[in-house]
Amino acid sequence: MNSKNHRTSFGKYLDHKSVNQAALARATGIRPNRISEFASKDCLKMRADEIYLLAKAMNEAPCHLLEYLYRDIKRPSRGMR
Repeated sequence: MNSKNHRTSFGKYLDHKSVNQAALARATGIRPNRISEFASKDCLKMRADEIYLLAKAMNEAPCHLLEYLYRDIKRPSRGMR
C-alpha cells in the first residue's frame, strides 16, 4: 500500500472535518511533520496531551476525538481482577 494514499483514522477524521494540517500545527504547537505522520502512519501513537491540544484546536471535546480514534480497541475477554 502506498503510504501517500493511506490515511489513518486521524487522517480520515481531518479529511471529514476539512481541517488544514498546517493550521492545526500552528494552533497547537505540534510540529507539522508529526501531525502529518499521525494522519498517515498507523504505528505512530498519540500522547494524551497531543489529543487534548488537537481536539481543542478543532473545537471538539477531547473525549470525542479519543473515542473516535480508538473505537476499534477491544478489551480482553477476561475481566478486571
